[in-house]
Amino acid sequence: MAIVKGTRKGIKQVAKKVAEGDGKISVSRAMREVGYSESTAKNPQRITKTRTWQKIMDEEFPDEKISKIHNKLLNAKGFTTRSFPKNMSDDDIKSIIKSAGATPLRIFEGKNDMGLKVKSCFFSYPKEVVIDRALDKVYKLKGRYTEKIEFAGKFRSLSNEELMEFIKETSKSLKKR
Repeated sequence: MAIVKGTRKGIKQVAKKVAEGDGKISVSRAMREVGYSESTAKNPQRITKTRTWQKIMDEEFPDEKISKIHNKLLNAKGFTTRSFPKNMSDDDIKSIIKSAGATPLRIFEGKNDMGLKVKSCFFSYPKEVVIDRALDKVYKLKGRYTEKIEFAGKFRSLSNEELMEFIKETSKSLKKR
């Protein structure tokens, strides 16, 4: 597939591949797949830092849309069941489930895998992993993360070169110990 490097069409093809990859395709990989050279693909910021990329991200992921998804994901729920001893009170079961950040939905009696009589609680729980991963992907695509590191105290006034020299010297002295 031939593309014209750096054109809106080429950048849009990369963005589409990344979006369709459901988090499994990096920008670098998408760049290679649509025809960017290996050296360009090794530096995806060559396109992700462009105004064109930002405009495409704003078109594909407008803040209003992100906000709606964000709110849905903040309330993402999973459902499962846990067994408890048959003689445990429903209130104690509910208390245990609630203390784990979950919401008890129904308690019922039955048998477990070993055939013992138990009480089981069907409950919902927040799916933090889903929430975190989905937001992380969108924030990365929109360039909301920064690679900038700020130092406080005596390190603040040092240049990058001086910081690197300090790190190098400190590493040497630590290796000698």
